[in-house]
Amino acid sequence: MKKLILFVLMPLCSMAGDWSFHDIYLNPDYQNKKSGTYCAKITATADSGYVYQKVPVVTANYYTFKGWGKSFASGHRFKITIEGQDTGTLYYNSDWVDNTSYTERSVTFKDVTDDTVYVKGKVETNGEIAYFDDWSLVPLVKGDASTNSPAAVTWPINLPIILR
Repeated sequence: MKKLILFVLMPLCSMAGDWSFHDIYLNPDYQNKKSGTYCAKITATADSGYVYQKVPVVTANYYTFKGWGKSFASGHRFKITIEGQDTGTLYYNSDWVDNTSYTERSVTFKDVTDDTVYVKGKVETNGEIAYFDDWSLVPLVKGDASTNSPAAVTWPINLPIILR
């Protein structure tokens, strides 16, 4: 019998769950949330500022990431990446997004040989602002990675998610 391991990204604004920061200010924002109580407001203090969480993963397993982001104003760009800690493998790169409405980004990926991945929210340029909300990273169980659909998930889809 295989052991089911769940990986849930911890609330960002509560500073829980091993979140780290690089060249940003982080504040909860109660007015620009997509859902829940608040979102994370990320203000870059240098070019390419970011926030990230290290998430343990199991080699050769599939994971689905879903998350939302929006720009503070036109020209303020953000992106979401998932990177392997050990190999540097870039499992996901949303490319730069410049949209003042919430934009969903999602991907299903297979971990190659990393024991940990970094889930990052980045802001492109010093002084730019982005909002992130409703992020999750969950393993697929008996799912079909080609269609991004878990077939026999045995836990609630609405797991605790970051940025709520």
